[in-house]
Amino acid sequence: MLKRLTAISKFWQDESGVINTTDYLVFLSIICLGSIVGLTELRASVVQMMGDIAGSLENLDQSYSFSAGGTTSVFSDTATSADTAGVEPQCITVQQAPHPEG
Repeated sequence: MLKRLTAISKFWQDESGVINTTDYLVFLSIICLGSIVGLTELRASVVQMMGDIAGSLENLDQSYSFSAGGTTSVFSDTATSADTAGVEPQCITVQQAPHPEG
């Protein structure tokens, strides 16, 4: 029992794996800054993806035609979208314009 207490006491007083407070703060600062940049890029990607999905749903053609019992039913979907195909959605700006000084 005394040997076990001595081993626990030695382990408790061992400082060879201690992280300095300064090292810990530098590490956390790098993690926080990296997280901010990563989350900003994630936000930009999600906004652009949702805009692309909205554009795709606007251009969805729901026209149909079928015949049953000698009766034909037709529905022709008209394009009501004001956005042109192939252009990114309006009001979604992900990139900033370059500054005139460089």
